[in-house]
Amino acid sequence: MLGSLNFGISVGIPTPLATLFESWNRTENELQWYNIITSLCAIFSPFFVTYVLNFLGRRIVFAILHIFAAGIYVLCLFMTKDKFWLAIFSRALVGLDIGGFTSLCPTMLIEIAPSKLGGFFGHLHQIGCVIGITIMYMQGTYAPWKTLFYTGIGFSALGTILICFCPETSPNRRKADPESLARKEKDTLFQEMYLEKLVIGLTMMFFQQFCGINAIISNLVQNFKDAGVPLETGIASTISMACQFLGVVINGFVVDKLGRRPLFCISSLGCAIMLFLFSMNTSYNLTNWVAIVIICFYLFFFGLALGPIPWFIVPELFPDTVRSMAASMVVVVNQFCSFIIVFMFPWMKNGMGQSATLIFYGVISALGAIFGFFYIIEPSNTKIGALDWDENDLEDDFVEIGQSLTKSVLI
Repeated sequence: MLGSLNFGISVGIPTPLATLFESWNRTENELQWYNIITSLCAIFSPFFVTYVLNFLGRRIVFAILHIFAAGIYVLCLFMTKDKFWLAIFSRALVGLDIGGFTSLCPTMLIEIAPSKLGGFFGHLHQIGCVIGITIMYMQGTYAPWKTLFYTGIGFSALGTILICFCPETSPNRRKADPESLARKEKDTLFQEMYLEKLVIGLTMMFFQQFCGINAIISNLVQNFKDAGVPLETGIASTISMACQFLGVVINGFVVDKLGRRPLFCISSLGCAIMLFLFSMNTSYNLTNWVAIVIICFYLFFFGLALGPIPWFIVPELFPDTVRSMAASMVVVVNQFCSFIIVFMFPWMKNGMGQSATLIFYGVISALGAIFGFFYIIEPSNTKIGALDWDENDLEDDFVEIGQSLTKSVLI
């Protein structure tokens, strides 16, 4: 989860810095590139990370990503009003880093999970992300801006140390019988048996981003200002993320009982309804409190399934021989869609109007519910891959679940 938390810190930092950049009188073009360049650069790193895994294994790669993140945070300490290019450059490096984290964290959490608790362990990635974002929002409200990066450095150092105590899960670094090694050499992602699952995973990532989540979060402060929310924007942002956290927590406890499909449909419909209401609020200027209530419920429904499920359903559906490549593919699509959404939001807002833009996101969310109802695959209770659990010995199961929970905190 520390890798996921680091991802959340990186995603959450721009929002509390918005007021600082406003005082620096940066141009709209500069601020837009500061927001979008992260997703653009994150498109390129997952495949490189997957390639490096063949030689180093996931534990070493995780340590490298944490060290790289710490270096980026140190670099950010030197950005000033006259060196804003340094801020944009650091966000580009952040993109390379989070591309690696998002392809590895969900995969490792699924690999250490017991077969019947894949959903619970998988949602821990989103839990870490939301906690990281919330820490940045809370800290940014009361503390000087440089302390945000000191916090990032601290968690990166902690992650680098603790990952040493986590066992290696990379199939290339574990002992394997000759038959499984031969099968791995022949197994590739791009074959008919994996096509449907891959398309489903990629499409879920499309709906996750095109519900407008990053457009909402990246402009959260401005959205609250435009709506005239009678709260300090940092506090309002923190309350909103707390609602998403609540949704993600609920997901973890019910996803393995209710299933991925119904939760995804409920989540998508909930987001669609909130986006339509937000559009009405924008058009008819309802009371100030309505905006924060709508955004809170929107983030709650997003956290209920749209946020966590697409990240872990792909590692659940693929064997470990192709799991890393599949995870890399969905991260690339996720970040590409995120780039499009964040890049196009100002253009759509100015051209179509914010109300019409929100309706567009709402329609996409509603279509996501229809897609989920017909196409989402529920994984079997049989674990795919080499990390199997003894289902016959109840006592051993409890021991292993406890060990897995401990390991998941270290990831």
